Amino acid sequence: MKLKLLLSTLFLFVSTCLFYSSLLVAQGVGFNPFPNSFQNVESDACLNGSSSASLDVFFDFYKAGVTDFGGPGPGVSCTVRLRGSSAGPDGSFSNATPIFQTLSAVYVSDSGNNDRFRATVPVGTPNGRYSWECSCTHGGTEYLSWDYATNSGNSLQYFTVGSAGLFRSMAIFNVNGTPSYYDMLHFQPGNTPLPTTINGNQPDNGFCTDEVLRLGSEINTYKNNWYGQVGNVCGNSMVWNLSVTSANAPCSPGTSVNGSISTSFRDNCPSGYINTFVSGGSCQNQDGNALDQRWDNVCDGAGVCDYTSNTTDIMAQAIALCDPNSATGPVTYNLCMYTLTTMDCNGGCDFVLRDPPGSGTYCTSFQITGDADGPGGCAMILPVELSSFTAVQKGKTVELKWETASEINASHFIVQRSEDGSRWNDISDKIEAAGTTNRVQNYAWIDDEPNANNYYRLLQEDHDGTEYLSEIKTVNFEAYKNLELFPNPTRDVLNIAYPSELSVSIYDQAGRLLLKSSRKNIDMTELAKGIYLVEVIDQFGVRLTTEKVIKL
Repeated sequence: MKLKLLLSTLFLFVSTCLFYSSLLVAQGVGFNPFPNSFQNVESDACLNGSSSASLDVFFDFYKAGVTDFGGPGPGVSCTVRLRGSSAGPDGSFSNATPIFQTLSAVYVSDSGNNDRFRATVPVGTPNGRYSWECSCTHGGTEYLSWDYATNSGNSLQYFTVGSAGLFRSMAIFNVNGTPSYYDMLHFQPGNTPLPTTINGNQPDNGFCTDEVLRLGSEINTYKNNWYGQVGNVCGNSMVWNLSVTSANAPCSPGTSVNGSISTSFRDNCPSGYINTFVSGGSCQNQDGNALDQRWDNVCDGAGVCDYTSNTTDIMAQAIALCDPNSATGPVTYNLCMYTLTTMDCNGGCDFVLRDPPGSGTYCTSFQITGDADGPGGCAMILPVELSSFTAVQKGKTVELKWETASEINASHFIVQRSEDGSRWNDISDKIEAAGTTNRVQNYAWIDDEPNANNYYRLLQEDHDGTEYLSEIKTVNFEAYKNLELFPNPTRDVLNIAYPSELSVSIYDQAGRLLLKSSRKNIDMTELAKGIYLVEVIDQFGVRLTTEKVIKL
């Protein structure tokens, strides 16, 4: 009886989807979840069962001038979408599973300036793990809850029906000694999603054959309760497939090799791990019925991690499959993965859970360049001998200089900039090269609108259209690291922690400037409740941040 009462309390799953507009996003979604965890819905069977009770989900929709009056906002319609996994923080569906079910949502009541809606997950929903995302339409525009996804706020909610469920699977890449954890099933909040490409140190973002690329695995599991039973994990492994997708002779695209990585029990997540993410993945307590577990192949129970000995050497597997040194150009490889978790569901380890379900896989790619100058590295004979390249902060600008010792058939240079080191934009016009010369040539260009964090590189193009990339230089405006806006949400004063002078501008949801100040404690008591965009610019005119702040 007590168990059924406990389970019944979990049928109410309430969270808030605050829809807002800003200067950066035409319309978006804020999210304030409660509770911030999985919920377990009673099932009529351990395996192949379905929910024996319905589950109500609630959310709030806000749009200025529409929902901030009494009664339902005219022209608003909302739904809830159920998936196995949903979009990542960039709003991309690259890791999302197809929609399992779309539920109609009905207006319930006013909630301040918001309209509160309810959708009901019906009885008979099959056993499994689900995410749900809010969707509202007004004026022909759709607004989704994942528009406000961040690594500190959960824009998507999850629940399980019946059987024990794996809720996080991670690929661990050791790239030249630096480990990175990537979420395959992207759980919010969590690690970075598995990227489409793993980059090496070469100018084309590829790898040299003597660089390090190793693969490890970690899972987090949620041990659900149903009818007093616990879904204990018996074992776990990651299955991977490496194939050649693009190659020059004598290698042939399509050749592949398979392998698996066995993981072992690491620890039951202690109570202090709620919403804490540390090196070696993460743990979260869920409802009071059970603790998560971590299983991996790199770290022990004391948190000592070995990203070399205990991981699979993907570089060696790739070279054995197709040696770039024997090819006439770079070789591109595709690496796909899925996890298999065995669970004790009916008194025996006979329940195998696959992530992703069915025959799907999580995939990424990488490129390896052959050793054009022998076994010492991947150097290539370039038409431009770049003897130096520097990027130096000069007040509110960045000065870039480069020098060439010789040039052969060189056409021009273009300066490229990135904020994250992966997505690049041209920020200069074509800077004409000398062409063909053995004399030292000097070039310079000024970036007068830098970001707080900047990556720079040169793109050099020959007259025949061949392009080459330089090494990467970084310029970070150090004071930006100390910037903090708090509290958020706020009822009265917004404080800004920053070591130097600054300028603060506050905009409303329509993009109108409401307030501009050089103070570091901004009085917001006269502003109405809502979401505002706060722009902070330093004394040199560099925009440090533009953040959304909620006024209560």
